[in-house]
Amino acid sequence: AGAGAGAGAGAPVVATCYDKDCGPIVEMCYNQGHIFAGTREGGILMYDISASGYDGTGNGASLAPYRRLQGHGKAVTNLSLLNHGSPCVFVSTGADGLIRLWDSRLERCLVQSINAHPVPDQGGKSPAGPSVTCLLTQCCADSSANFIDDACIISGGSDSLVNVIDVRCSGSRNGNGMFADCSIVNTFAHHQNGIYSMCSAARGVIFSGDGRGMLHCYDIHGSRTRDPGLKYGIGVCEIGAIQCIGVVNDAPRINTGTAAARKYGNHDVGSAGSSRNKIICAGDDGNVSIYNF
Repeated sequence: AGAGAGAGAGAPVVATCYDKDCGPIVEMCYNQGHIFAGTREGGILMYDISASGYDGTGNGASLAPYRRLQGHGKAVTNLSLLNHGSPCVFVSTGADGLIRLWDSRLERCLVQSINAHPVPDQGGKSPAGPSVTCLLTQCCADSSANFIDDACIISGGSDSLVNVIDVRCSGSRNGNGMFADCSIVNTFAHHQNGIYSMCSAARGVIFSGDGRGMLHCYDIHGSRTRDPGLKYGIGVCEIGAIQCIGVVNDAPRINTGTAAARKYGNHDVGSAGSSRNKIICAGDDGNVSIYNF
């Protein structure tokens, strides 16, 4: 995008990405000079910033997308990298209930389509939903960061479901070594309203917030408790939905190879072995709530 009229109005513009026919852009992700943009009409546009010719002075060129995909039948609701080491592999979700995995190096691009939150049949009418509203992926190369699992995608939908999807190849791999098959390995149906927000809090542990203000904690693999599923729920918002969830870690790092690391795993823990992560939630009631985790 070009510079606006605000504080950065005089700064050089590295590139201007523009397509007059694409419609409003509603989602975007970036990695290693590549931008993936999702539109309200379900399209996905790919831009290569290095093609702008920006040399550190003046402004870069206007860029047209180098690829245009019809990603979804309805609006794109999430875009996320799947593999931090590659700018080519990413995931999209849509208001059509689909999760789609892409590799821009392939001629067809589409690797897998998963009907994770099916839109119900309404006798030929066009339903408003459900759709995939939230998405969590492993897209951080730093193993010390909070993340889910490099083999998993977690989706939340307006159908109130949280799905755990295994993206490891369960059949034959395609030519570039990408997964050729995916499956939903767990579905959690504890929410009583659509999912509005999700966050990864620790290895294998996620939080999800719904339209009734409930915050749920899931151990998706049982890696912490040997029993995958809902661990607890908290009523956070008195009115409306939990719109956003974040995690802050203020605990000291235990180095790999120490006795404590072997006991508690290579993650951030407190001096007594208990996590000192904080979960921060905000929602429609205008309040911000902070919990120790």
